[in-house]
Amino acid sequence: MNRKELKDELLIHGVPEISFSVDGIKDGECMCIVNDGGRWKVVYNSRGKIFNIADFEEEEEACDFMYGEMKQEYGWK
Repeated sequence: MNRKELKDELLIHGVPEISFSVDGIKDGECMCIVNDGGRWKVVYNSRGKIFNIADFEEEEEACDFMYGEMKQEYGWK
């Protein structure tokens, strides 16, 4: 899935929009997808401290990973 599809899916499953970003880092406590020089990173922003969770070559891989993480966190099937 791509970033738009991921965002749509997360919202359908009730994930608060303040809990994630598919368009780079945003403020607060949230999981984000970041394009970093052609690589796709999934990071966690904890009030300005950025923690790298995973690194991928393809946008779809990062989106699928983030979907899985959110699915596990929020407990939907």
